[in-house]
Amino acid sequence: MYHKHLFTLHWMLLAAGIVIFAFIIWQQGLFHQLFQSDVSRLSSIILLVFLISSLHAAFHLFRFSRDTEAVRQQDEKLKLAPLTERFRILSSGKGFPPRLKTQLSAIASRCESMNSASSLENTMLMQMLDNQIKAPVRLGWLLSDLLIKLGLLGTVIGFILMLGAISDGGSVDSSNIDVLLTDMGSGMRVALFTTLTGLTTGTLLGFQYFIVERSADVLMTRVTELVELRLANNIGEPGSD
Repeated sequence: MYHKHLFTLHWMLLAAGIVIFAFIIWQQGLFHQLFQSDVSRLSSIILLVFLISSLHAAFHLFRFSRDTEAVRQQDEKLKLAPLTERFRILSSGKGFPPRLKTQLSAIASRCESMNSASSLENTMLMQMLDNQIKAPVRLGWLLSDLLIKLGLLGTVIGFILMLGAISDGGSVDSSNIDVLLTDMGSGMRVALFTTLTGLTTGTLLGFQYFIVERSADVLMTRVTELVELRLANNIGEPGSD
């Protein structure tokens, strides 16, 4: 069953789960412990990047859903129009999302002039359109990978702090053992908290951009079907001139 905001609903369900999970963590006082223990402040940076990236995912997901619905509506209109009228509608770009107009107009004009919808030029234009649509998805996967790497960077920083406490401690005896253990524990907390934060947020962001990528694939499929079914398969038919 078709639903124009299906992937948006999937993302909202995932976002609701993240909010509930975050609320439970806050109730347990783990956020306070995280911010207090992480002297490197990497966990705060990771959480900020995660929040901004999640908003980025939501924004483009809504755009993809809206654009897919616009293409579907135009496809319904093109079904009933004669071929010459289809060329005119696609060439004008009226009713199509702004970021699809240029490529669709170029494809329609080339099909009309060359009487071919499968030329190398059209294939290149479709590839350009695919790259344009999926650019936010590629950025999302980069951000997801960045969060994981920031977490691993925090691991290295934590171990450096822990080993620094050992090297700066001098000789170990009963008078300084408590201070040494406290400093070592501080470094270990940085390592563990940043790793946990980076892996968790990176994984959750990856799930979000998987949904965004699926939405982008559906949009691109709709556009491809529109070009192939409404133009390519009708060129050369009687009455198409």
